[in-house]
Amino acid sequence: MPRIPRAIHVLERKVDGGNLTCIDRKKRLWQTGYWIFSDNTADALVGANVFIHQGQRCASHMGGVIVDVFHEPDTDYRRKVIRFTAKRSAIGVSSTEGWGNERKIEW
Repeated sequence: MPRIPRAIHVLERKVDGGNLTCIDRKKRLWQTGYWIFSDNTADALVGANVFIHQGQRCASHMGGVIVDVFHEPDTDYRRKVIRFTAKRSAIGVSSTEGWGNERKIEW
């Protein structure tokens, strides 16, 4: 049976305007990119929580429930975008152990 991720923690980057974008404010729909993981992991993340941090030692300042993970055309084929519905409960979540460079998946 495949492992199902409970959450992913990612770092917001401020390069070229950042990697956190509001898609539909009324629906609280946001996205963050561009993250490297397999198609299997991308598929498994749908329905999990995402937490956006400004640093590995900082509490999350944004996040929610993942509704889609996809490759955006005309970008590096390995990188994926995470689209999510923002939730207030995703703000202020700390997770300081187990990070890679820019992300951490909780299984």
